Amino acid sequence: MTEDIMEMTRLCSACYKMCRDNCSVAGATRKESDAPQNRAFFAEGVMKNKRELTPEIVDYFYRCSLCGGCREACETGQDTGEIMLNARRDLDEERLPNRLKELKEKIVTNKLYGNDSKKVKELLLNQVEKKSAKTLIYFGKRVRAEGADTVIALFSLLNKLNVDFAVLDDDLDTGHLLYFLGFTTDATSVAKDFAEKIASEKKANPSLETLIIVTADDLRMINKTFPTLGVDIKDIDIVSLPEFLLKILKDKKPSFESFKKGSAKKITYHDPCGLGREMRIFEAPREIIKMVNGSEFVELPFSKDRAPCCGYGMGLSYIHPEVTSKMAERILSIGSMTDADTMVMGCSTCRDVVLENIPKDTKSTKNKRIDIVDLPIFLDRIVK
Repeated sequence: MTEDIMEMTRLCSACYKMCRDNCSVAGATRKESDAPQNRAFFAEGVMKNKRELTPEIVDYFYRCSLCGGCREACETGQDTGEIMLNARRDLDEERLPNRLKELKEKIVTNKLYGNDSKKVKELLLNQVEKKSAKTLIYFGKRVRAEGADTVIALFSLLNKLNVDFAVLDDDLDTGHLLYFLGFTTDATSVAKDFAEKIASEKKANPSLETLIIVTADDLRMINKTFPTLGVDIKDIDIVSLPEFLLKILKDKKPSFESFKKGSAKKITYHDPCGLGREMRIFEAPREIIKMVNGSEFVELPFSKDRAPCCGYGMGLSYIHPEVTSKMAERILSIGSMTDADTMVMGCSTCRDVVLENIPKDTKSTKNKRIDIVDLPIFLDRIVK
């Protein structure tokens, strides 16, 4: 570890736990051992050779979602997630849990996600052929394979708004999972391939101006992490999906209708970690929701820079799915506090992870069932 990280670890391990209540993992598991200060305590012990680096401690370093919640709550700006990330980088690969080794193998061999659905393939094929569009949309492999309803909704929405756009014939990985799991060398190679792909698209289509990133974690990776890896995407604007949709809605000024499936009288919004805390994009999604006449926007009790992580957590959902399940149920519980009918998620990954992990039987929870959607699905339902 660098001297800066070592000093951060020392300060964090001796803290008065200002961050504990803002840790998404600890909030979900209700375990003191999952609090950020305890993570730093164990990391410092290993660094100073006061504690053996056991398999249990190695596994413990992967029970953090790297969401940045601790950093926002810390008055001195310490980031336990950064400490955990550096600890992961320093681990010898033979010490890694088997499920992490298996996860890495699936990522690098492109076997983590399934294939695009037939419907998605058809939609993408038509848009790949548009070689003169100024806007290129990047869904990411996970969304294309597992978020068919998001892809379909976004295509439908943009067509209703008469937006000319293109997509990639193959969505290369940005490397965000590899990077935040600690595999920096592998992530750098993947990131360079991604940048080269975008450069080739720009060369083939000189009129290309804007690259729209659908998921929060890919946006975080491209805008914040790529520069630290020496990877640069030139001559094209990188824009988040909420910012892009807000601009289009302001330009097109479409009319809205009531929800086709039920009536959303109260709407709330969940801030994704990568979009909110990392990229500080808070207002664009809220502006979009407030455009809908006849509905009331209500803020979540924990929102913006204090919003909890959905549980995806840069690989946490693959390494510790039992923790992700608790985090997803907590999102549902917080949403129900507002008495909202619909919770809009700022990222399709957040929406999918929460839906995959919340209790299927509403009788198993005291929470009222709340409709959970992402922005494309939300807008496609009500834009005429």
